[in-house]
Amino acid sequence: NLMTNTSRTNRLALIGLLVFSAIMALALLQHGLAAAAPTAAGVTVQPASDAKSGAPGSYVTYTVRVTNSGAATDIFTLTVTGQVWATDIFATPETIIIPRTTILIQLNASEFRDVAVRVFIPYTVAGGTQDVTTFRARSQNDPTLSAIATLTTTATHKLYLPLVVKS
Repeated sequence: NLMTNTSRTNRLALIGLLVFSAIMALALLQHGLAAAAPTAAGVTVQPASDAKSGAPGSYVTYTVRVTNSGAATDIFTLTVTGQVWATDIFATPETIIIPRTTILIQLNASEFRDVAVRVFIPYTVAGGTQDVTTFRARSQNDPTLSAIATLTTTATHKLYLPLVVKS
């Protein structure tokens, strides 16, 4: 009989604990003290589009600001695609070592970084020719989130003036 009373007491204690846990969880939810939901990821780029021009045989450099608009530290994959002309991205333009079309940067919540996108205009293109580069920043916390900037580079016309010699 003692064994039966102990089992019954253990079952009642367990039921009491479950009821108490449920009541506490409800109270926490009502007062906003429950565990925070997973943080939302977010990314923006500025400007969303830009256009520049340059002479054939020269470089044109764009500055794109990547901002972590999410609530947690995130790593962003930065890529340039769609272009025909040689295009590189650099997180720190003053330390250019090798050309890259994909890089990773880590940003804390609300932090931003300016990234250089450099396009080389080939010597052989005619004036007025355009090349469009798509710059994309993709969140690794949520790979379905990305922001895009469209960068349009135009080759300028070469102007040849006649040489006039005055005697």
